[in-house]
Amino acid sequence: MLRTLCPSALALLIVLAPSTWASDIEPNLQAEMNRRSANEMIPVIAMMADRVDLADLDARLDKMNATRRARHEIVVRTLQDKANTTQPALLDELGRLANAGHVEDFRPLWITNGVLLKIDREGILTLAQNEAIEELYFGGYVLELIEPVDKPVPAPKGKFGSPSPQAPTIEPGLLDIKADFLWNLGFTGSTRLVSNIDTGVLGTHSALQRWRGNDAGVTPAEAWFDPVTNTTFPFDFSGHGSHTMGTICGSDASNITGVAYEAKYIAAGVIDRVSIPQTIADAILAFQWTADPDGNPATIDDVPDCSSNSWGISPIYHGVPHCDSTFWEVINGCESAGVAVIFAAGNEGSGSITLRTPADRITTVVDSLAIGSLQPGSTVISSFSSRGPSGCDSTTIKPEVCAQGENVRSAWNNGSFVTISGTSMACPHAAGSVTLLREVNPNLSSRRVKEILIETADDLGASGEDNTYGHGRINLQSAYNKIISELPTVSVAMVTSQYIAQQGSTHNYFITLINHSGVKQFADVKIEVRNAADALLLTLYNIPNIGIGANFNNDVNPFHLTTAVAASVPPALLNVPLKGVTKLFVPGTSTLISEAEFTFKVQ
Repeated sequence: MLRTLCPSALALLIVLAPSTWASDIEPNLQAEMNRRSANEMIPVIAMMADRVDLADLDARLDKMNATRRARHEIVVRTLQDKANTTQPALLDELGRLANAGHVEDFRPLWITNGVLLKIDREGILTLAQNEAIEELYFGGYVLELIEPVDKPVPAPKGKFGSPSPQAPTIEPGLLDIKADFLWNLGFTGSTRLVSNIDTGVLGTHSALQRWRGNDAGVTPAEAWFDPVTNTTFPFDFSGHGSHTMGTICGSDASNITGVAYEAKYIAAGVIDRVSIPQTIADAILAFQWTADPDGNPATIDDVPDCSSNSWGISPIYHGVPHCDSTFWEVINGCESAGVAVIFAAGNEGSGSITLRTPADRITTVVDSLAIGSLQPGSTVISSFSSRGPSGCDSTTIKPEVCAQGENVRSAWNNGSFVTISGTSMACPHAAGSVTLLREVNPNLSSRRVKEILIETADDLGASGEDNTYGHGRINLQSAYNKIISELPTVSVAMVTSQYIAQQGSTHNYFITLINHSGVKQFADVKIEVRNAADALLLTLYNIPNIGIGANFNNDVNPFHLTTAVAASVPPALLNVPLKGVTKLFVPGTSTLISEAEFTFKVQ
């Protein structure tokens, strides 16, 4: 076993046979260790073996029909609890290594159960013997913008005419995805929050005044993440981040550049900052911040609907393999917490298999959601737009959807408006789209809102999904109709984080009702306990014909119900999956309106 060898033997083994270490030290880190001097500090990500199964947790929350508020709190607390209970011994060991001069810095994470650190070769070899660590990754890749393919062209107000205050200039790419259909219904983003991870945002720009940090009671740290210079007001080093944010939510009296043009925003300025190469660690910390900016899992008003990412690492020239998984669990944590994460496909087209990573990820049909660029008019792909298939398997079709990315006019970091081109400009159209759809239904999961974008896109190019356009151009009118068709008149959520009920104790759960119809509704309510085969074991409540007010929504204060668990439960019901189920029926009928359930065990 490797863990019985002395450090000197291990060092020799790394040089001579690095493949032996594949289970603990990933190949790129092995290469860095071999290349660098023994005392040189190397950026590393230590991933713990014991991590939250987010796929299982998401499935549970889907069954519960959990609201975004409940989903966020349960996910963040679960991730934080896992980190708090499994990391202390490792952090103690890192402290000892730091005292011995082998570790320069370390920062524990909760968004995924891991630690960011700068550590020398001997320290790495020591950690490789720690069975609590699953793998050690190199954390020193330089993150890079997906740079525009042309230089910014000044585009003064009134570029498409001389608008009056009553008729602001509207960027045509917004109309091409039918954002105006939702605006005309009153969905402008005014109740929503957006974010990007980019070069920053010029918070003084006329079109970018709705920074959440301007709100009373909101601290700058909840609305602006700057780990480079620790500023307290958003600024933009290059202009790129202001441009992408302007396409998500920009507007002033004379211009509408943003899809969700009345949304507020927060931002993380970590890409291409100053002259300091930005590493994977910066982006990981930005995702963690985005998932819970105010540090309070019980609040949701600080959590953005989207995270727009117009950056990536190119397998073509950055020396990273296709399908690099470094970001995957971080993105999963952010999305499970309620933030839909979206990536630009890349500007390395028109050849095949040219997507950047993590845009090339294919773990699900929407992860990662990669956005291609269309020419003005939004019917023809841009020549530079990266094409599929994904380099993960050289088969799965990419990108997912497209929007205008060529000749897009938006905000710049000198207070002006400029026109530039790139998939970086297409990506924020998708982020703004997610935001408007969540104004229609705030409780769409990150996965579902992205699925709807795919399912309702306008097919372009060859019939069906293809490696140029993906599923086609975003269509917000069709997406809206899809959401409305899936909404019940009244929805019910039944949420618990108490998956084990002890005999002789009480079991706690929470019920949320939301009336989506705009008029008073009535329903028969049944709350039951069933077995895994759905056989009824116990009826807890059977309430006929309850009235649910026209605008009723108790998401902030759900009904807290408790059920007494018998002191002696039949052995056949112990330690087996049971279900708590809530169903709403049309009064006096068996017609189901909505249902939710959770799985638990009695011990």
